[in-house]
Amino acid sequence: MKTIAFLCAFVSLSFSVLHASDLNFLHRYVESCEFEGDEDLDFVGDLVVILEDTSRWKIHPNYVDQFALWQLGDTIHVGRRTDWYWFKREHKFLLVNHDRNESIPVMLVWVGDAPLNITSVSKSDAAPSLTTLTLSDKSEWEMENTTSELFSEEAHIYLGYNCDADKNHFFFIGGIEKNATSCSVEMRNKNFALEK
Repeated sequence: MKTIAFLCAFVSLSFSVLHASDLNFLHRYVESCEFEGDEDLDFVGDLVVILEDTSRWKIHPNYVDQFALWQLGDTIHVGRRTDWYWFKREHKFLLVNHDRNESIPVMLVWVGDAPLNITSVSKSDAAPSLTTLTLSDKSEWEMENTTSELFSEEAHIYLGYNCDADKNHFFFIGGIEKNATSCSVEMRNKNFALEK
């Protein structure tokens, strides 16, 4: 809970640094519905949160009562779970509610109707361990080299944001449902910079 409180405070302070239109990692909670099940027909009937960017996130069943207290219009961003067992679970991500100062584990089930796409992937001669990704919004990002098809040209990605003990960072989510994975990234040419 302390981490969430710090993160919410950090993002609030950053409004003076970021222009509101650049805050494309903050979204409003606009609707909920029942899940029709993943490709294996697991999780049928579980609760799904829909954000204003039309992305859909299945709530972990143990957190449905907590989610019931959330209000339409609450400000949300997507974080990455960092607890010790997250990698064995389908609910690898978090919806962080800035209005309630809490988070719930979720699984990405739909990236949205107009997702960001990777338009080009290039390697740098100066930094051979890094790959530069250009997105459909013309932003450029650097990430550690990966062979994952989830971060290849034309792939859909989702932008998340985390605050670790020593660093605030963005990450990309590739894939959906049980196959979703994430990778930390650094901005190269956005018109704003988050204070560290």
